[in-house]
Amino acid sequence: MIAQGVAAGEWRDVPAEETARTFISLFEGVLLVWSILPEAFALDRQLDTAVTLLPTGLQANGGDVL
Repeated sequence: MIAQGVAAGEWRDVPAEETARTFISLFEGVLLVWSILPEAFALDRQLDTAVTLLPTGLQANGGDVL
C-alpha cells in the first residue's frame, strides 16, 4: 500500500519497508504502554490521532496535520 501510494504520486517518496515498520512500531508501542498503564491515556483517542497523523504526514503535498 505504501509503495503503491508513492508510485502513484499520492505520498512522499519514502522507503516503504521502513515506513511500514514505523507504523507498526507506533501502534505496538501505544498498545504496550496502554496495556501496562491504561489510565495514562485514552486508547481510542491516541489511535485516532495516529491514524490521522501518519497518512497526512505522508501526503505528497505535505498535507495539513490535524
